[in-house]
Amino acid sequence: KNVCSNVVHFSPKPLQYTMFLFAVWINSSNMWLQKRKAVITEAIQKGTISFTQTFTTDDTMRTLYKRQGLLLEKSSKPGGLFFRFDDVVVYDYDGNPTTTYDQIRATGTLDLGLTGSFNMSIDDWELKHLEVATRVQEDIDLRMKINIVGIQTNVKHEIYRGYLHPVVVFVGFVPVVFTPILTVNLA
Repeated sequence: KNVCSNVVHFSPKPLQYTMFLFAVWINSSNMWLQKRKAVITEAIQKGTISFTQTFTTDDTMRTLYKRQGLLLEKSSKPGGLFFRFDDVVVYDYDGNPTTTYDQIRATGTLDLGLTGSFNMSIDDWELKHLEVATRVQEDIDLRMKINIVGIQTNVKHEIYRGYLHPVVVFVGFVPVVFTPILTVNLA
């Protein structure tokens, strides 16, 4: 017997997915749930989401990846993320940290001003407008030590990746949670 269908479930915990419950069937001894990840237009019939957020070091929540020797510190500027490089291996040709003749290392600082904005409108269960923008200002003072002879590299190298604190915006009574991920690359 099908007891319900088309229910959207919101998790109160950040970093968890909203689930769209298709249907629930129950017989004398079993219950089956059919579900999938929900999209926002299944939860909101009509609404607008709009925010602008400047991210700072205080907004970092969880580091997913960080190169050894890279420190994230408070910026001297209001609204900034400050990275200190202490002999950070940016590139290692053979991937072996004990051979230093094939490495590119960085020492210095990177001060980022990071602002994100998001505008979206939904009407009659359809996405009508979506605008996402990021503004980055950087002050960089890096000294590179290059021990490589005859090797060319022209790729970006990730030095930091982490979650920033979620931004919660209510559309009516529905909380919409955005969890930004900051990735910093050197090229």
